Amino acid sequence: MANRDILAIGTSAGGVEALLFLTGNLQRDLPASVLLTIHLPSHARSSLDDLLSSRSDLPARFAQDGETLRKSRIYIAPPDRHLIVDGDRLSLGEGPRENNARPAIDPMLRWGGRLLRWAGYWGRSHRHAERRRFGFVGDPASRRHDRGPGPQ
Repeated sequence: MANRDILAIGTSAGGVEALLFLTGNLQRDLPASVLLTIHLPSHARSSLDDLLSSRSDLPARFAQDGETLRKSRIYIAPPDRHLIVDGDRLSLGEGPRENNARPAIDPMLRWGGRLLRWAGYWGRSHRHAERRRFGFVGDPASRRHDRGPGPQ
């Protein structure tokens, strides 16, 4: 995967329905890896991998440290670990929480990805800086949770 064809998706805990819709519409032969960071509680087991796999033509799994990226796969950041791209491999970071979250979306994007998300995600100053860097999708009024992981 020399070009690192990656679709990176990040959402707060309220984004599961949108993830099901999005991943359910991805083609089996997608010429990219899908990286997914969602704010999951660290104290509970998640079945998000099974749920996404059952609704998508792509297999979904929680990423393993050192795993080689493969196209047409969905890799999910496990609870309490940042998902980081390191060449053609995935790394799971135990670094500090970012914007009050781990896993956080920002570490996943540091490899140079683009992020589509709604503008109501973080506090005002951070939101304005990120708006210039990333694209935004969604209607803040449609949120299921009142707050993102960071200050409002």
